Amino acid sequence: MVKLKKGNIIEKKQLLIKNAYSLGYEVGYFHHDEYVGWVSSERSKLEDEAKKLKMLDEFEKRYYAGKSAGEKKASLDRADAILGAENRRKNVKTYEISKEPEKKIKRTPMDNNYMSLPQKQKVPEKISMKGSEEFAKQRVPEKVKTKKIIPKGM
Repeated sequence: MVKLKKGNIIEKKQLLIKNAYSLGYEVGYFHHDEYVGWVSSERSKLEDEAKKLKMLDEFEKRYYAGKSAGEKKASLDRADAILGAENRRKNVKTYEISKEPEKKIKRTPMDNNYMSLPQKQKVPEKISMKGSEEFAKQRVPEKVKTKKIIPKGM
């Protein structure tokens, strides 16, 4: 980064914008933490200078533009390292946008059933126990013969 010197205001503004972009680029490319260490001190110096020159908004725009450009470049460099530059360019897909209206697809009732979600089952409000005694009587015999099992040696 270039140090700010006393001089023409226009040159100071241009230099501040350049420094904001380059700091943002470095932060984005190397994934530095913005609020800790040297990045924080550099950014606060540049912000103070931007406040003096009354161009804090422009400083923020350029800083974040540099940061986003640095992040993009870092991701492309990682892709090049993994895939190689030639392979990365070959794997890029391009899509043509057609101005033709979309064709409507006719669906059959079978398609609709296949694509629909299962419906919730209706739960009865009152569960009736009416008739349950008769059902239980049919299933259980009146007399059940049981044997007593006595272990040997007792």
